[in-house]
Amino acid sequence: MEVLQHNWLSEEELNWQQVPEHFQAWLQKPYILSKAFKRHCDEFSVRLLAQDHTKLLTNEVECLHAEPNQPGFVRQVYLQGDGLPWSYGRITIPAQTLQGKQELFEKVGDKPFGEAILYSDPSMQRSAFEYSILTAENDLYHAATKPAMITQATLYGRRSIFYLSDFPLLVTEIFLPDVPEYTLGD
Repeated sequence: MEVLQHNWLSEEELNWQQVPEHFQAWLQKPYILSKAFKRHCDEFSVRLLAQDHTKLLTNEVECLHAEPNQPGFVRQVYLQGDGLPWSYGRITIPAQTLQGKQELFEKVGDKPFGEAILYSDPSMQRSAFEYSILTAENDLYHAATKPAMITQATLYGRRSIFYLSDFPLLVTEIFLPDVPEYTLGD
């Protein structure tokens, strides 16, 4: 079976009627996901799944205007509430962004990347969100579901580009079945 790259759509392009209300709130509301999750559980944790220099996905290369054959730094995690994975996160950092910051990125460990790196940098800017509906034919679906043996047929995700001193990195967040109901105020 050939695994397909997924389509990422703007807020206006996505057919929101295809997205259950439960996931719509998470996709659209919290700006800093880890902080919102902390308000929805007793114990928040980051489970590091992988962190390595590797080939970027085709859509990541296009989105970040990265060199096609140059490996980047990819960090994959579960953000967990009360021991359950609530979202799969993929941070994609192209080679040009790594220069001079590689050690900083590699030492994040089990801390939320946004809180440890992104929101502590005054130069940080963030693009608008893009959204995707992922099924078993999509590459990110498998990355998000395999470690926790999740079998839900459809997942919903968002991504945005962060700029640190004008250098891009991509943060992709895929919401998993155990994510609780979103409450306002996050």
